[in-house]
Amino acid sequence: MKIAWPYGRYRTGQREASEKILSALEEGKVIALNAPTGFGKTITVLFPAIQYALDNDLKILYLVRTRNEIEPVLRELFLLVKNTGIDIDFRYSILLGKRRTCYFNLVEGLDMLDHDYEDFAQVCRYMRRKGQCPLKRIEYTFFRKTDEAIQYILAQEACPWYVLTLWSQESDTLVGTYPYLFNPFIRNSFLEEYGVLLDSTIVVVDEAHNLDSILQNADRKLSLRTVGRAINDTETYGNMLPATISEETRRQLNLLVKFMRNNLSDSKLKKIGVEKFIAEVLDNVDLELLEDFSKKMLELKLRLEGLRSRCYICSVYRFLTTVKKMWLEGGDVELFANKNRLELKALVPSMVTYFLNKAYSTIFSSGTLPPREYIIDMYGIEREIEYIEIKGFYRPTQVKYFIGLETTSKYTERSLTNFMRIGFYILKIRSLIDPDYVVLTVYPSYEFMKRVLEVILFLEKKYDFNFTHIVEEKETTLGKVEEAVKKKINVILHGVSGGKLTEGVELKKENGESLIRAIVIAGLPFPEPNDYLEARLEKYSEIYGKEKAWEYLMMIPMAIRVKQAIGRAVRGPEDQALFFILDRRTLSRKILALLSIEKYKKVYLPSKFRRMTLILVEEFKKQLLTP
Repeated sequence: MKIAWPYGRYRTGQREASEKILSALEEGKVIALNAPTGFGKTITVLFPAIQYALDNDLKILYLVRTRNEIEPVLRELFLLVKNTGIDIDFRYSILLGKRRTCYFNLVEGLDMLDHDYEDFAQVCRYMRRKGQCPLKRIEYTFFRKTDEAIQYILAQEACPWYVLTLWSQESDTLVGTYPYLFNPFIRNSFLEEYGVLLDSTIVVVDEAHNLDSILQNADRKLSLRTVGRAINDTETYGNMLPATISEETRRQLNLLVKFMRNNLSDSKLKKIGVEKFIAEVLDNVDLELLEDFSKKMLELKLRLEGLRSRCYICSVYRFLTTVKKMWLEGGDVELFANKNRLELKALVPSMVTYFLNKAYSTIFSSGTLPPREYIIDMYGIEREIEYIEIKGFYRPTQVKYFIGLETTSKYTERSLTNFMRIGFYILKIRSLIDPDYVVLTVYPSYEFMKRVLEVILFLEKKYDFNFTHIVEEKETTLGKVEEAVKKKINVILHGVSGGKLTEGVELKKENGESLIRAIVIAGLPFPEPNDYLEARLEKYSEIYGKEKAWEYLMMIPMAIRVKQAIGRAVRGPEDQALFFILDRRTLSRKILALLSIEKYKKVYLPSKFRRMTLILVEEFKKQLLTP
């Protein structure tokens, strides 16, 4: 069966890239597609992969970083079906968590989204076992959006999770988020439940530059609050369970609390050490007793509280067993304190990605894909890679680079004077850009952004600027940002490197032209120094040597984040943009090469402002002290 290309024509390079992917699949290779924004990577990957999968009785598992990124893939799949013919012998479905597709959550408005995946999975199993869920088979239909499928199922009073699971078991292509494959605590149950055999599956990893997002799927976390609530449960319900195990469980939980209080701190990712945890906690805990108590507590709370119940002791038990299991298996893991919680973190990405070698093939796709050697080493790929890089898609005249030499985000130089200079640069750049267009400013972190914003507001008031500031927060949605931008002029978008704006915002005029005319990189976004980074550097140095460890953990991630931010401005062949990198370290030959910058201009602050900087800093300090 032949499927049809869903668009009237191919964009430059799409046909050639598609043919290379098909050829590489035939040769049993792993594929890496590095193509710029606007190229049409999704359909360029899907078209040959689906054709090959249908011809060879294979499945496709298309993985994206976030739930929002599922939607563009669905649009392409629907167009492909529509253009080929609705009677095509091909099905696709989506992978969504039980919490978000629970019938009772959606229809009765039960708020259970704060349950973790495994807690809710236990509730779900209990409800199904008791016959309390509307488990119906619903006829398959093609759909363009996630919500379209869910509403179609709900209209027939059926459980969306159950129906989507049945559809997925019978589908040729599945679309889901990273955790389905990269979270070791979800992967095995997913593969079994959905009948997915890796050796007959083509895995597509979209936005494959997000290695840190993939690595985080192996994390295990336990907060002091969760342990405290587990103790409260033993006190509240303990008299309904055997007294001896209730008392012993409470004693062991108090031992854990004592350890956490002695080792947690305000520091972010402070190393504690797995060996220390095992010696002081695990060697003094009876895991079999905790397992027995967890099961009894779960049954009891479900019987008394129903769907809203949450088994905190179950979360504690899972954390403790995971620490022991990963340590005994010799995994490259370490234990850290992150403010009010413990975090067990993987040090080497291949711990999470090694199983990709078992897949029929893997396709890595991104607009800022790391180099071939990085993919081989970091993902642990053991097969030959077909690396497809799309060059010349945009004209060099579409972009101009400027490097500010009087600022930096270097940790040892993060002074008020430095923030003042960055703030002035940003306001000056905004004043030079047409008010109808947007300036996107990208900071290394939320804390860095906060410090610069304080200075910007001070300078704005002093020099009578009147700009519109839209600031990314952890709760920010792209939809709200896009709506806000349409109603304003002289907009400065403030976002963080690797955040929602730099990974996904797309602002366009009605004619398709990009609204972002200038991007300011307010300091190179090197990873934040902490004990976790130090532990990874130490481990990578053992494996690859110090020079390559530094490149893999510091240089390449920084360059990827800068390129991701830059890609927000040039979205089509007619777009033009100015890129300002406010960090003198950019002049390093290594960094210029990593950022693919060949031509640039050096920029300096006006001499008048340089002379006044110290005066402005003192004036700003006085303002802070004024009630």
